[in-house]
Amino acid sequence: MRRLPSVLLPIAGLALACSVEEPTGPTGSGQPTAEQRPAGTTDAALTTITFIDQAGSVGWYTSLVSGGDGRQHITYQDRSNFDLKYATCASGCGSSSNWTKGFIDQTGSVGQHSSLEVGSNGRRHVAYRDETNQDLKFATCAPTADCSLAASWTKARVDTQDDAGLATGLTLGADGRRHVSYLRRRMAGAGQTMALLYATCSSACGQAANWIKVTVDEGPDATAVTEDFLGTSIAIGRNGRRHISYLNSAGSDLRYATCLSGCDQAANWQKVTVDAGAVQIGFNSSLAVGPDGAVHIGYLNSTNADLKYARCASDCAKASNWTKLPVAASGFVGAFPSLALDASGRIHISYHDWGIEALSYATCKGGCLSPLGWSRQVLDDNGQSVGQFTSLTARDGVVRISYYDDGNDDLKFLTSAPLVNPF
Repeated sequence: MRRLPSVLLPIAGLALACSVEEPTGPTGSGQPTAEQRPAGTTDAALTTITFIDQAGSVGWYTSLVSGGDGRQHITYQDRSNFDLKYATCASGCGSSSNWTKGFIDQTGSVGQHSSLEVGSNGRRHVAYRDETNQDLKFATCAPTADCSLAASWTKARVDTQDDAGLATGLTLGADGRRHVSYLRRRMAGAGQTMALLYATCSSACGQAANWIKVTVDEGPDATAVTEDFLGTSIAIGRNGRRHISYLNSAGSDLRYATCLSGCDQAANWQKVTVDAGAVQIGFNSSLAVGPDGAVHIGYLNSTNADLKYARCASDCAKASNWTKLPVAASGFVGAFPSLALDASGRIHISYHDWGIEALSYATCKGGCLSPLGWSRQVLDDNGQSVGQFTSLTARDGVVRISYYDDGNDDLKFLTSAPLVNPF
């Protein structure tokens, strides 16, 4: 068992101050009492918690996709063997026996920062880091193949320069084009630099030669930030505009980059600092774009140990058009956030609360630019440590979350419905 807070706290310099497939009460984990819940939380909705994989230390860097057909897909790292794994379930996903598990890549130490997408045709795509070779890798599996077999996945080394893939984000355009954001570190004289890169591919993406890469932003890597907390997230708006959130090269500010066209040229990217502070704002950022074009980012402000939310309605390359606020600020909260919007526009964020070592959740439907517009609740508290590496989806009236149970070294999956008691 490994306690991830010990990785972050010395860096930050801080002291600790949701249709459900199996509609039953919580299983496999106790729920916190009212006294254990932070102020401002609400009673949990009907929740099912399932252990998906318990073979060794599994569940790092989870990425969850909930398909329109009801099938669930998760990529994650087996930390015992440093393999990239894949789990899927077609129905009855509240029962662990209905999940099929297998491997994507077992060559070297792989699977860090996995980011999964599933095309409308059912094809799986995942971007991830190969730590052994310090490469960004991409793997894809045909919808007709048995994707629980590593041999069914076609793999390509997208970037083999310097130290690539330190954080990855993957999304698919309406035309099926793959878009990846990632970080790359390289030595520069006596020091080193950290860069944000964008890679894209339209077809035959299992071949490295078909990927186009461009450096979006680069600067001196002045702060040693533990890799688990770097983070980048990418989304495509309805107009095809690319949106990326990331931690700046010095590891201190939340940055945003955007491009509408010609995005294989660095000059066509606009960049702006969204949130800045003395140290380390913008860890583990998670970005989504609403149907109205508004951009939403959830992230950790480790300066104050808060979960923060940033929103921009338009012209987001201007810093003045961003509004930021703390969503949860009681104790040490907000690590490993995952943000998603549902069809109604409600915002959902899963995150880890290190104050009580639990998986927590925040949501807002209206008035989201005020902390009072947000509702928070604890979803899983096993009395040890649970809720790291969260990945959240919100569709068809259900919140689903994949995450790591550090207390048991397991991959877990949660469904919750109704989403929350709305304001």
